[in-house]
Amino acid sequence: RLVTLAFAVLPLVLVGPVSAQDSVGVNRQLTSGFDGDRLPAAAYDPLRDEYMVVFLQVFGTSPGVYVQRVSAAGDTIGGRIPLGIAEGSFHRNRIAFSQTSRRFLVVCKAGTGNGGTVIGVLLNEDGTIARPAFRIDNPRVLTDARGPDVVWRQAGDQFLVAWAWNDSYNATAGVSAEVLSASDASRILDDVLVREEARGSFANASLAYRAAGDTYWLMYDSSNRVFGVGLDSGVAVQTPFIPFGNALEGGKQAPSVAWNSAGDEFVAVWQVMLSTDVSPFFQFIVQSQRFRPDGSFVGAIQDVTPRTSAPMATLPTVSHNPAAARFMVSFELDQNSYDTGVRVLDESGVPQGSVLAV
Repeated sequence: RLVTLAFAVLPLVLVGPVSAQDSVGVNRQLTSGFDGDRLPAAAYDPLRDEYMVVFLQVFGTSPGVYVQRVSAAGDTIGGRIPLGIAEGSFHRNRIAFSQTSRRFLVVCKAGTGNGGTVIGVLLNEDGTIARPAFRIDNPRVLTDARGPDVVWRQAGDQFLVAWAWNDSYNATAGVSAEVLSASDASRILDDVLVREEARGSFANASLAYRAAGDTYWLMYDSSNRVFGVGLDSGVAVQTPFIPFGNALEGGKQAPSVAWNSAGDEFVAVWQVMLSTDVSPFFQFIVQSQRFRPDGSFVGAIQDVTPRTSAPMATLPTVSHNPAAARFMVSFELDQNSYDTGVRVLDESGVPQGSVLAV
């Protein structure tokens, strides 16, 4: 099934399955009221045929990070479950599911500025907490850890967590990763340094696992360019760091990546700044690009969202449906109203139909 979630200022909305042209399901409102529920992510549990949704509640009496079980039909199961992570000025929530241990791992950024940390919570299938909130990144002086992501590796039943960080004390920036046991979240590989530079501003790590080769692909952005690197199962770098940027067309940021059905190519999406005109906002579109496992391009970059008057499509996320051989990209469609848009891509990463606003 193809499922996305609205980036909402008020309630969260679950979008039903989406075809190459139109929505063929029913949009379901997952939360209600004026709690400011936003920054959602979801993981599918095929053993129960249901989803676990993680999101941030900004307002209300108990702001913080919550999860909600959702049936395959889009109906909520039980109530929202607090994870014991207090609300900060910004969180990025991600979640992955282990089919072997039958547990979810939630990761998010907690705190602000130089106090940003990466927090994990291990959950049972029913959303009860198996391991309470714990810090994943190792403390560094005046370091802001940000933009975490998590994927499950079936071989070894492990979670890989990656995040970007910026060290204002030593004037360095980089990307680190950690491998955790899916059964109890114990550390298998501790704070592996994937990349470090003496400059830059790293953010927005995105991971995809390739079962066919037992490898990972990691993307992140730094100084308005998107970078990608292949990692082996031990998180050692397999391919060179590949920068993707176009000096003629602004900065690329906020990448997301997913493999195709065969595992021989992947599709990456990112936001691109078209104009620095701030009346009323910067102008962005979302683009996609196919890659081989070595990071080489396949075909041309595609515009996922149109270059209409004052476009503002940002924060894209791509996922893959192997049964339908389709990708789906979801993104924030309007920086003012926080509407969400989705668009389907074929197996070659070419946009199909038109943008569907939800």
